[in-house]
Amino acid sequence: PPVSLAKPQQMAARGLRAAALVLVLCCALGGAGALSDAAQAYRNACAPYVPPEGWDVEEDGPYEAPEGVKRGALCPHELTESAWSSHCARHLPPPGWDEDEDGEFVADAGELSTCVVLFVPHVLDTGAAGRMDLLGQLMQAAKKASKRPLVFFWSAAGAQPDLETVLDVGMFPKLAVYSPRREAAAVMPQAFTVSNVDDFLLRAAVRNVGARPVTIPSVASPEEWDHQDAPPPTCEDESYDDIELEGF
Repeated sequence: PPVSLAKPQQMAARGLRAAALVLVLCCALGGAGALSDAAQAYRNACAPYVPPEGWDVEEDGPYEAPEGVKRGALCPHELTESAWSSHCARHLPPPGWDEDEDGEFVADAGELSTCVVLFVPHVLDTGAAGRMDLLGQLMQAAKKASKRPLVFFWSAAGAQPDLETVLDVGMFPKLAVYSPRREAAAVMPQAFTVSNVDDFLLRAAVRNVGARPVTIPSVASPEEWDHQDAPPPTCEDESYDDIELEGF
C-alpha cells in the first residue's frame, strides 16, 4: 500500500520542536530534589559529613560534621573488592594468594553472613536525593533484619558489570542475595520496597526464593560516591533564529 510521507517542512518543524524539548529536559535535570524521610534518615546516619540542604560554602564557609558523629551500624556498604572480601569471601583466599609464597590459606572460622546487594540506578537517573531515598529504604530493611546474619551492600548501575551479568540484574533498582556458604544467589522479582525486601529475605532464610548456583566474578572497586548529584549535561543557550524553512 502507498505510504504517506509528511512534507519536508513539517518534518523539519517537528525536529525543531523535539530539539527544543530535549534542551528543556536537559536543563531541568540539574535541579536537586527535596529529601524524603528515608533519604534524610540515610544522610543523617550514613553521610553526616555531607553539608545540609541549602549550605553555601561562599556564604556559610566550609562544612564540618558535628564532633562525635559516626557512621551508623545499619548503613549499607558501597560494594568494593575489599568490602566484599571482608564480609562475603572470608572463606576464600584473597586475590593473588600463592600457597608457595604465602603458605596454606586458613579460612575464617566465623559464621558466614548472607550478602544482600541493592543495585541502584545511575545517579544521573535519580539524583542524589533519589539515590539516598533508595539507600534509606535499604537501611530500613536492614533494621528489620538486624538479628539475622545478613550484610547489606549497594552498587550503582554499571559499577559491577560482571556481577550484574552473573546475577542477571537487568533493570534497576534490583535486589539480590548471595549465600557464600551455598555459593548460590537469587534476585528479588518484586518491586523494591521495604515490605517486599522484608518478605523476600524471610523466604530466603528458608530457601524459598529459587536460588541458583553462581560463581562470583572479580568485584571491582569503583570510586567512592561523594553523595552529591552528578554534573548535569551542559545546557547552553541555543538559538534557531538563523534556520530558514521554506513555506513558513
